[in-house]
Amino acid sequence: MEVVTFEPAGPGGDTAQLLGEVDGRDGCLTVINDNGHLVLVVMPENKVSYSRSGELKLFGKQYKAGDTIDLGGGGSKFTRYAPEWTVPMACQKLDPLPDLMWMVAPF
Repeated sequence: MEVVTFEPAGPGGDTAQLLGEVDGRDGCLTVINDNGHLVLVVMPENKVSYSRSGELKLFGKQYKAGDTIDLGGGGSKFTRYAPEWTVPMACQKLDPLPDLMWMVAPF
């Protein structure tokens, strides 16, 4: 599963919470939130890694489609990919486009 990332410039805030189920639509990290909306997750690049078997790890914890996920940060309506994000091809091809985006705090 590929992940949209950004280079963190500071600690950011985590006053809000995204709680939902990892969806992994089209091979891109997305989450279905508690309201049923498709959310594009944007991770700090230094918090994304992969296990030896290729499983996605965020903040050192392994995730796959169907897992419950809880991430601090902040979100808004998704309108476009920001130029400062690294957007893998799988995420560029999301169909349908996500309803919301979530910037994960780089703590």
